[in-house]
Amino acid sequence: MHGPGLALLLILWVATHNAAVPWIVTGVAAWYALCWYAVPLWAWRRHSTR
Repeated sequence: MHGPGLALLLILWVATHNAAVPWIVTGVAAWYALCWYAVPLWAWRRHSTR
């Protein structure tokens, strides 16, 4: 996890003092990876000509 993920972790940890914060940040990072990498890769493979 790099810059934005660490910033989100720090902000949420300081603001909420909740033990669930690492899980929330992991979920946000997974959602980001899905939307940024998996969906375009899936669309590219589905619509590529062979």
